[in-house]
Amino acid sequence: MSDGHDGARQRIYLSNTPRNLILVMNLDGNVMKRLGRARDGSGHGEFEEPTDIAINHEHVFVLDARGTRVHMMDHDGNVRRSFPIPHGADPNMNRENGLGTDRDGNVYVSSFHSSMVRIFRDDGQLLSVFGRPGHSAGEFVCPAGLWIDSGNRLYVADPGNGRVPLFQLKATDAAVLPRRRPRRPQVDIQRPPKRKNTLMEQ
Repeated sequence: MSDGHDGARQRIYLSNTPRNLILVMNLDGNVMKRLGRARDGSGHGEFEEPTDIAINHEHVFVLDARGTRVHMMDHDGNVRRSFPIPHGADPNMNRENGLGTDRDGNVYVSSFHSSMVRIFRDDGQLLSVFGRPGHSAGEFVCPAGLWIDSGNRLYVADPGNGRVPLFQLKATDAAVLPRRRPRRPQVDIQRPPKRKNTLMEQ
């Protein structure tokens, strides 16, 4: 299961992966609405093993891992659109498992098997791809998820390397660019500052 917190509306969105449902709850834990159907579904408003939720000021995004697609809903749970995540012949080897959204409304999806992060517009148009398998800066080993904070900083869980790399997302007009000429959002790797030696010789 995964959840998303909408502080402005005091709601919690919880994914029930085995039952293919999204639960909308208040802060007291009471279920306000159930979204989807308790069966595998590929139709509009249906989910197939939903695994992650991301929320911004306009929309709620749900990652549908089995169907490898992203659903975009309003804050009342009405599905506005969905777009597929391209994958190979065996979807089990191409499952996406991390989801985030930045202040421009772009959607970030991490892939466990390819060790990449893909960036989409909210209409599904691919803007950029970064990362590759490895141990250097900007490389991942089986990333397990991601999160974007209010400062537009992207955190990627990289358990294969035992770390959580941080990327600063620069301001971009990618969300309002003409559809024929998308521009790549800029991603900067943030390296931790060097620590000073605080030990004093006796």
